[in-house]
Amino acid sequence: MSIRQEEINSVIKLSPLQRYEYFVKKVSDFEKVYSIKERDEWFISEGRNNKFFMLWSASEFAKLFIKDRWEQCTVESIKLSEFIEILIPLAESRNILFSVFGVNGKSGFVVDSKELFRDLTNEIENYL
Repeated sequence: MSIRQEEINSVIKLSPLQRYEYFVKKVSDFEKVYSIKERDEWFISEGRNNKFFMLWSASEFAKLFIKDRWEQCTVESIKLSEFIEILIPLAESRNILFSVFGVNGKSGFVVDSKELFRDLTNEIENYL
């Protein structure tokens, strides 16, 4: 999936909640989630007594986020089915929250595993 620059410019101006809603729709449609790795391990951000697994709906957004800050990281895609079946339960078991769609070096919309699972599965039902 390739995104036009106009769409990137529009989406990064949205509020965190609007970006989260965009994320849920896009990943449900294209069946991929994007995150970042550092030295072959998923990058987990830490702050305010919490750990965060960062997510985006397209590699372009993730690359924009890590530019100039986490250049040692790489962007990786995850099949949506694997994300839902493996990574969401794993994150829940380790008390890791999800930071969805951070922009300009700032955290994204923060959700827990149950909330993200519910929103994704509800949206996926629209495609069945």
